[in-house]
Amino acid sequence: VQCFLFVIFSFTSLVLSLCSLLSAVSPCDSTSLDHYLCVFSLRRKTWTEAQSYCREHFTDLVTIYNSNINQLLFSMSPRIHDWAWTGLYNDRYSWKWSMEGNLFDVGSTHEFLIWANSQPDCAYAKEYCVALQGQTQMNDRPCGDSYPFLCPECKHCKILSSCKTLMFVVLYVVHF
Repeated sequence: VQCFLFVIFSFTSLVLSLCSLLSAVSPCDSTSLDHYLCVFSLRRKTWTEAQSYCREHFTDLVTIYNSNINQLLFSMSPRIHDWAWTGLYNDRYSWKWSMEGNLFDVGSTHEFLIWANSQPDCAYAKEYCVALQGQTQMNDRPCGDSYPFLCPECKHCKILSSCKTLMFVVLYVVHF
């Protein structure tokens, strides 16, 4: 049985700036984008299980492209009591986003990603997956740990040539 809690965020500046973000890679399968949905599952899964679930039912684990998505996710922080999986992982040679397979240079400046102190550290050569930690920080964690997870809502993604103004941003929490 699934229970959905819908929360509508109407941060005008955040919503409008999400438009430029989503014009490059959209979590929606139409060229007329009027909302952005993010699913926060309270069910605990390993990173691989969470990725499989997101790919089967939505798109993939969430990819944080810029500060606007980061702010949206961190606005959910009261619901994230310890950790929540994101789509960032290390394939032992480089950091990548699950959905796109794009390389992520941890050494470069990403002001929008706030890492916990001394992170990422790949501690004990076991921490290859990234989770949101508490209120505002990213941390590499063992992929076999079980945490809640975040998925953008949709089954298909398209590259958009233009983006219409976003009307609202929706987040919903799933209990299953």
